[in-house]
Amino acid sequence: MEAFLKRLSLLVHWVCFAIGVAVIIAVIIYNADLDTLFISMAIGFSIVSIIVGAAIKWMFSGNFSLFPWKS
Repeated sequence: MEAFLKRLSLLVHWVCFAIGVAVIIAVIIYNADLDTLFISMAIGFSIVSIIVGAAIKWMFSGNFSLFPWKS
């Protein structure tokens, strides 16, 4: 069961990281059309998403890293 939870937490970390990167890329692409408040909220969301994914992995594997490919 422990191995399953470690793999699941790694999957969640990858998903949260992908969401965070996708939001940052979308903000870069549509920067001219967006309001400053929306841009700051989107960047904040992406940073929180990446940190939450890392924290979930940390809870089940015991090591903290912001990037999912580092163990």
